[in-house]
Amino acid sequence: MKIDYIRKPFKVKSISETGRIQGYGSVFGVLDRDRDVVMKGAFVESIAAWKERGRLPYMLWQHDSDDIIGVWDEMYEDEIGLFVDGHLFIDESEKARLCRRALKENAMDGLSIGYNTELSTMDWEADVRYLLKLSLWEISPVTFASNINAVVTMVKSGQIPTVREFETF
Repeated sequence: MKIDYIRKPFKVKSISETGRIQGYGSVFGVLDRDRDVVMKGAFVESIAAWKERGRLPYMLWQHDSDDIIGVWDEMYEDEIGLFVDGHLFIDESEKARLCRRALKENAMDGLSIGYNTELSTMDWEADVRYLLKLSLWEISPVTFASNINAVVTMVKSGQIPTVREFETF
């Protein structure tokens, strides 16, 4: 089984000492460097299936399944994309502490999703693949990303801004 990845950068305004992070693992309707566009609704069934199992997709360091660095506590689609809210295991994991420090120092700024494609369409003329249904495996903080439109909205307060506040940010 082949797992695909979409790397999405995000900007960190601040990061809490507890390692709480929020943002968008994917933004809808944006052509990334891999010539993929994730469409609204792509994650709905996958998130529901994970919730039925009593958990959400994994938070890994740089897609490495040996390095679980935290958990996603909340995940859902909104009008912008795939919103994620979670916390790093900073007391237990050296990589989680490194991740928090890298985010805090603006030394990295990416999120990336690992998934299987369940349904897609291809515009051969434009060489663009539209991802309609994805089976999500994990979302990782990463160094390099394909799309500059997925951003962390807040890291400390835990409140999601309005769409207007998000656009201003």
